[in-house]
Amino acid sequence: MKTGIILNNFSVSKDRTYLWDTVVETVNHYKEKMPNAKIISCSSGVENDNDIDIYESYIYRGSTRESMHNNPVLIRRAINDFQALKCEKLLFVSPYYRIHNFDFLDADTKLGLLIDKNEYPSDFIKNRSISFNFFYVATDFMIKAWEKHPWNYNIANPSENLFQKINNLVGTKKILNNATFLTKSDLSIEELKVFWKSNIKYTRH
Repeated sequence: MKTGIILNNFSVSKDRTYLWDTVVETVNHYKEKMPNAKIISCSSGVENDNDIDIYESYIYRGSTRESMHNNPVLIRRAINDFQALKCEKLLFVSPYYRIHNFDFLDADTKLGLLIDKNEYPSDFIKNRSISFNFFYVATDFMIKAWEKHPWNYNIANPSENLFQKINNLVGTKKILNNATFLTKSDLSIEELKVFWKSNIKYTRH
């Protein structure tokens, strides 16, 4: 199964260009763990000056509206690229999340969603929010969801917007029946919080 990885949900300002160092390290992590995967980053802010071994790096530099919505125009471009590359699955992940358990790739996972450790799937549906920090989905399905219901800029929260796209296509019952709900512990995520270049907190879930 060929997978495309979309590193998203991050921005690099002029005074924090060192964040690209973390992104490069995360790319190297996924290149090692998923050597056949293609990687595209979608961000806003300044360009990367480091060596980064990915298929493409899209950076939005226009109005804040796009960046506030997690750069949906760039994400759609990345989805199109992965369709052209014949990637059957997409993995949306934050560059500050490094997954160490990839069992969901081998399982029959139609839709992989991130859930809090004390949260029930029914509660997840009630919250009407799908995190861009981890989201695993079929490429064809994502294209259908995106084409049928264009990005709604009236919904401020990108995670609510993503839920709406999926829910509008299949409904909450199918989400519950077909999704695999995974916690950070299930994925054995190493989560990074970058306070400063030399001050990074690493949490292994």
